[in-house]
Amino acid sequence: MKAYTENIIVGCTVLLLSILMYHLSTVQIADISLTGPHPRAIPYMVSRGVTILSFMLIGKGIIQYLKEKKLNNFKKSKVKLNKFSLCIFSLMAIYGVAMTYLGYFISSFTILSSMLLILKERKIKNYIILNTLVVVVYIVIEILLKIRLPRFILF
Repeated sequence: MKAYTENIIVGCTVLLLSILMYHLSTVQIADISLTGPHPRAIPYMVSRGVTILSFMLIGKGIIQYLKEKKLNNFKKSKVKLNKFSLCIFSLMAIYGVAMTYLGYFISSFTILSSMLLILKERKIKNYIILNTLVVVVYIVIEILLKIRLPRFILF
């Protein structure tokens, strides 16, 4: 598959997901009108950032398409799904669902570590860095900002 086709398809898919995330955060998370950060702040920032990045990816794909068309090396490509991309995308979807039922820690440690395994990362240092970042994100969001992260259903 050509790079521009992949960039446009992935950009559009992520754009739709960010719009869905924005919509779900406004519908499901209560807005507290007190001063300070409210529970909608983090999903808003993430969805806006992902929206901007997906527009950039779509723009990159369009620019690549125009450059290739201009160079007369233009050949129509057949779009086929890459198993690797589909696997990572499905793990991201599973991560979102798992976070709802299993909580932040269990889903983050298992799914993100399995993504590193799929990416064939063999250095233990990178797993330690990933798990440290999971704990740092917990400390920043849960303790400093006092925004509750999903917990395991039994707790």
